[in-house]
Amino acid sequence: MNVVLIGMPASGKSRLGRTLAQKLNRRFIDTDKIIRTKYGDISKLFKERGEEYFRKIESDAAREAASAKNAVISTGGGIILNSENMASLKKDAVTVYIKCSPEVLSKRAKLTPRPIYSDGNIKEVERLLSVRAPLYEKYADETIDGDTDDVDEKIIRLIGIIEGK
Repeated sequence: MNVVLIGMPASGKSRLGRTLAQKLNRRFIDTDKIIRTKYGDISKLFKERGEEYFRKIESDAAREAASAKNAVISTGGGIILNSENMASLKKDAVTVYIKCSPEVLSKRAKLTPRPIYSDGNIKEVERLLSVRAPLYEKYADETIDGDTDDVDEKIIRLIGIIEGK
């Protein structure tokens, strides 16, 4: 069974996923890394080719990641915008939504800019969250609080979720 982490950009999916994979001795797959390896910088792709092109290659990355077995998969924040992405990823998987407040997402985005809200503008974060949160909740089997920076606490919670499945 795979563990699929979903949530907004800057919610901590990659960091948490890497740590969880190490603890469980599983392969770690990051759909954004698949894209960067094959196509280059994501911010540049957004600027030069547009969001529609990016979403197409993101779907390719989702299918590739979903073909893994017993992996921890960190997804891009917009992966939930395409129901086919989620249908692929949810097969033989537990999907966990890393839920963060707009304030925390904005603060983190200012530290590490994201293409979808590069300046960490809280109004833009709130707008995107209002669109995406219902989709994250729809596709999540479980939800954990992503606002805390305590990775160990989140890992303990995730392991409990996985062992309960």
